[in-house]
Amino acid sequence: MSSKNAAEWGWSHKHLIGASYAMAGLVALAAMMLYTSPIQAHAVDASSPLGSLALDGLVANTELCDLDYWIEGTDLCTHGPDTTPPPLDIVGSGALAGPQVTASSVICEGDGVSGKRVQMMYVRSEDAPDRYDEYVESFRKLAIELDLIFDASAHATGGHRHVRYVTDDDCQAVILNVVVPASANDSFRGAILAIRELGYNDPDRKYLMLTDANVYCGIATVISDTRPTPDNRNNHQAGYARVDNGCWRHSVAAHELVHLFGGVQTNAPNTSGGWHCVDEWDLMCYSDSPFYPSMEYICPVTSQWLLDCNHDDYYHTNPPAGSYLATNWNVANSAFLIDRDEVHNLPPEVEISIPISVTGLMAPATITVTAQASDSDGVVTKVEFYQDTTLLKTVTDNPFVFVWKNVVSGTYTITAKAYDDAGASTISAPVMLVVVEAPTEPLDDMEEGAPRQFSIVHLPFVVRLKAD
Repeated sequence: MSSKNAAEWGWSHKHLIGASYAMAGLVALAAMMLYTSPIQAHAVDASSPLGSLALDGLVANTELCDLDYWIEGTDLCTHGPDTTPPPLDIVGSGALAGPQVTASSVICEGDGVSGKRVQMMYVRSEDAPDRYDEYVESFRKLAIELDLIFDASAHATGGHRHVRYVTDDDCQAVILNVVVPASANDSFRGAILAIRELGYNDPDRKYLMLTDANVYCGIATVISDTRPTPDNRNNHQAGYARVDNGCWRHSVAAHELVHLFGGVQTNAPNTSGGWHCVDEWDLMCYSDSPFYPSMEYICPVTSQWLLDCNHDDYYHTNPPAGSYLATNWNVANSAFLIDRDEVHNLPPEVEISIPISVTGLMAPATITVTAQASDSDGVVTKVEFYQDTTLLKTVTDNPFVFVWKNVVSGTYTITAKAYDDAGASTISAPVMLVVVEAPTEPLDDMEEGAPRQFSIVHLPFVVRLKAD
């Protein structure tokens, strides 16, 4: 990550489209003081206690990875560990402070699983405490914050982009709880081999590992392919990014995802030669190995959490014809990003009706529930019928009708949840039902096998006197 001396690496949504200019001068002054000379160090010193672990299994192989590291035992390359941006600390724990966001979920698409997607996962070694329940809601918030970086950066070139996560039915990013052998998290290589052994090697996935360890700030695999077409290998090969707990932050995770999506290619106009850029301010720019180039300051400091200063190196939603990004790989065209104008998608409308006869509902009841569902800017893909929080039936074809049979006596609350083709959903107003026991009626005594009905008969009270 770029070493930017901002007082706080979190931002609000307003900061993405217009930060406080009163503070910008102070931040710029502090940043310029930091950059009086280029950073002349790799992300991790191999002689440090952390360095021996961080570089384990990363070896030179110019045939496979040019000037990058080959991850031994795999077919993957990495540019190596990224620097730790202040005020984060590589030996910290759970640095999850971030911007205040108003969104309650990420943008979802389709069934949440099919196609190219980013899979987030909490990764811990088997001898470490399980903190999944403690952090899972914070990880979901991080996913929203990370997505805002991609979309706010797209706004600068007149478009929209969203991370295509693996999502659940509530449009929340799915965070897997993954346990690896005791020593696997000691290195990037070890973690990759361990999760591959568990089956996480799908070419349609980019794996974002939120690792409960203290070896790196961030590190990711990279693929050198400058072709601007959809068959670019960055669209068709599993990628792995790791962010350790001292750097659990939206900005770090976004930086590593850009690497997974193919930025910044080493032929970009402002390349550093090591998968970063030199034209600040930019989330992907810093002076890195192997060349440690001098930095240039093209864009205002308020853009330091956005992608692609000057929109000419790796991210533009509509690049000019003949420009570098029109003729070379453009991360904005990644198959792992949603490129439709999702933020303006209107959710579907749904209401339910339940015809009830004049005799009411008597157990065992058969209840027909019909959902009237429509979508003004798309189509309704499915309707789910619920009794309280229990899913009764999913219907994918219109008319959306569910016949509920053998319903016992009781009081029930029924709702329907409709989904559109962009993943948005709406829950209907609830309908309350009361099913009663059928009354017991006398049976015909002449009916064969029928139990007889008896009535109490009151006879006159007669006293008989005994004769002497």
